[in-house]
Amino acid sequence: MKDYKNLVTPYYMVKEKIVSDNVNGFLDALTEYGNNSSLAYSIKTNTLPFLIQWMQSQHVMAEVVSDEEYELARICGYDPSEIVF
Repeated sequence: MKDYKNLVTPYYMVKEKIVSDNVNGFLDALTEYGNNSSLAYSIKTNTLPFLIQWMQSQHVMAEVVSDEEYELARICGYDPSEIVF
């Protein structure tokens, strides 16, 4: 029988402060250099619902490339007007 004691389960560690600083930096740059711009998060990049919901709470639009990603964005609270397809 195989010994599974030494196996490590992979996981994502998301540091909210770092993500928040990055989002705010992008939003500040968009405000400074173009008032007709929006920031959108690529759902394909990371499909973790808590991260998608956090992005939505920060007024970051969702960028999707499939029906599945669109549905995930909707499930996570995005209005269709906040989704770029």
